[in-house]
Amino acid sequence: MQAVNSPSRDRKLILILDSIQALLIICAVGALGLGFLGRNGPGALPVSFAATGIIVFFFVVARSVGQVVRRSEQDRDATTKACLFGQFGSAELSDESIAQLRGRAVKYCEDLIRDYRSLRSRSQVIYYVFQMATIVLSGVTPILVLLDKTDA
Repeated sequence: MQAVNSPSRDRKLILILDSIQALLIICAVGALGLGFLGRNGPGALPVSFAATGIIVFFFVVARSVGQVVRRSEQDRDATTKACLFGQFGSAELSDESIAQLRGRAVKYCEDLIRDYRSLRSRSQVIYYVFQMATIVLSGVTPILVLLDKTDA
């Protein structure tokens, strides 16, 4: 029964950690905003930087804990899938070592899929950044040429 409750508890923990991360980001932006825009005196800016540093530290801690929880959930899912795939084979495939090998294979495949998805999203962001830079620079170039010709 604990194996059934554990993944849902991990999902709740991940949801809580993601909520904490979002709140910490909002607090960091608010602290910096109050430090720069607020007129609370000369000591407000160092206090806001100190508060932002503490908030960023807690953000990094929450993020690392979230990664550990996600990794343990993925390992548990890979083991569960390996056991499920082992049930469809012959009696020889139900050996524990075969289940471990299948678990490693499933985990490896899921790691490849996760790496592909992260690489795909990073490549997409880089593509859009370069596209926007090309558009902006191609629009600015004639203006710079015109300004250079008027100065000469």
